[in-house]
Amino acid sequence: MKTVLKNSLLVVLLFSAFTSFSKNNSICMDPANSLISIEDTKNKVHKPSIINKEEVVIISKVHFEEKPILVNIYYNNEIIFSEKIKGNSNGVINRAYRLSKSEKGNYSVQINVDNKRYTKEFSL
Repeated sequence: MKTVLKNSLLVVLLFSAFTSFSKNNSICMDPANSLISIEDTKNKVHKPSIINKEEVVIISKVHFEEKPILVNIYYNNEIIFSEKIKGNSNGVINRAYRLSKSEKGNYSVQINVDNKRYTKEFSL
């Protein structure tokens, strides 16, 4: 009975250590070469993706931190929408915004995260 308890405790400790480690690191396996590589993802910069298709703007960002992301949408240099997005447990933020088809002009989407600003400008 003691052996089973010790082994169970060992499995729990290894699992918790692995999950804690994997939050900040990416483990990649290459079966063809029998290689396992470990990358530090905590210090890696994941730039947001800003895509516009007609009147829809899609924002996607890998974000493991709890610091909020600020999204601002401008129309002809005037802010028309602002949202503060908190990080979530799965580490991915996805948003879709629908713009008015009738409001033709110059748009700009600005994302502020980690003291950096990412901007995409486009016209409808």
